[in-house]
Amino acid sequence: LLSAGAAWYASNLFRAGRIWASVGVGALVLALGAGSIWFVITQWSGDTLFPPGSVSVGWGYAITRAWVLQFFIGFALLAIAIVLAIAGLATRERPLGFYLVALNWLIVAAVWALTYLLLYVAPAQGLVA
Repeated sequence: LLSAGAAWYASNLFRAGRIWASVGVGALVLALGAGSIWFVITQWSGDTLFPPGSVSVGWGYAITRAWVLQFFIGFALLAIAIVLAIAGLATRERPLGFYLVALNWLIVAAVWALTYLLLYVAPAQGLVA
């Protein structure tokens, strides 16, 4: 969720005309996203078993694959938006979709966090039946 908050902040900085600050925060978003994907892949690559009561392994991997695909698309779109801002093609007056890319990233991060908490952590802690 830290990545989602940073994406929202980058969007607000861009809207305020602070392009270079939004580029810096956008780079942080990409780094946080890369860290999250590393966490998911290392945790769910076979070295960690799904706890009893959580989703089945098949469902867990299917959800993870879907999120990884969503992540890479969002990562590429955000990287392109950052490059456009650095090149001066995306400005406050002509954002070229920067806000939508940041919103997409926020959705990617929020959906993953909720999915992980509800389908993996909550059943392992006995919070859901």
